[in-house]
Amino acid sequence: MAKNERITENIIRKILAKKGYIEKNGVIVEEQKSVVAAIQKCLSNASKTGKGGIGSPEFIITSSKANDFVILIECKASTADHEHSSGAKSNPVKYAVDGVLHYAQHLAPSYNVIAIAASGQTQSNLKLSTFIQPKGSSSRVLTNKAELPLDKILPFDEMVGLACYDPEIEKQRHQT
Repeated sequence: MAKNERITENIIRKILAKKGYIEKNGVIVEEQKSVVAAIQKCLSNASKTGKGGIGSPEFIITSSKANDFVILIECKASTADHEHSSGAKSNPVKYAVDGVLHYAQHLAPSYNVIAIAASGQTQSNLKLSTFIQPKGSSSRVLTNKAELPLDKILPFDEMVGLACYDPEIEKQRHQT
């Protein structure tokens, strides 16, 4: 079967709908670009090619309930393109992890970013990696309450709730 990134995107759309993301409770899911001016500004020079164009993650998710957070999702058709085998994060065009962390870096001066890399062509072989990049800081793996890497998409409030366990985010939110 030929690999098609649109298939991966459709799987993610179904998961987002099932988890209550689609136009529910103030959660807004946008694809490729955002109507939020601050997000547009952050992504205006975030092209993965590094040539200064606009960055376009597959999904940009925001909520009026947590307006200091953005969830980004970057998709790749093949699980072989999920993450570079060496762990190097230097090829955002080819790898889902590198791409989503590239976009997160552009949004992190203004937002706490939950960055999700997704790859695979079926629900059963879907591979997900989730990261948190606190505002003004560097990215790290987002873990669940058992401190294991988060490898699934949870409802928006639960994703933000897990991110708020991060000491930097907890400190930021208590200062405001």
